[in-house]
Amino acid sequence: MKVLNSIENFLLKIESVTIVILLSVMILFSFTQIILRNFFSIGFVEGDSLLRHFVLWIGFIGASIATHNEKHINIDIFSRILPNAIKKKLHIFINGFAFIVCLILTNSSLNFLKMERESSQIFFENLQIPLWYLQIILPVGFALISFRFFIKLIKSTLILFEKEK
Repeated sequence: MKVLNSIENFLLKIESVTIVILLSVMILFSFTQIILRNFFSIGFVEGDSLLRHFVLWIGFIGASIATHNEKHINIDIFSRILPNAIKKKLHIFINGFAFIVCLILTNSSLNFLKMERESSQIFFENLQIPLWYLQIILPVGFALISFRFFIKLIKSTLILFEKEK
């Protein structure tokens, strides 16, 4: 368990730094784009599309961090009315279900990325950057969230079995 916790904490640090860098670049790029358009009547051709991809990256990394902090979106109807013993078992089921769903989404996004890669679409014509480079966050993001739910599944299972002993 210590190994998984250390991996999770290392990922959290990387994600936190990445989200700060991406958000800073996004703000700077947006500001530059506004200045260029309003004062010089020029701008980056694919600028708006790049910003949309940055939002996607920030959203997925933020979702992974939210899952780590248990601040993700959840339906919390039963936690107020069920007794603690049942809540712990339900928590295992919910984490397991979320883990399986995220694995399915990881697989689907890998298939999507494969199709995008085969289509050979180019994002920046001048730089010849393939579009799928920007979309790689889809399987990576779902894999990160899957990993978070896997850790939560293990932790909640261990907590249940420790309480029963």
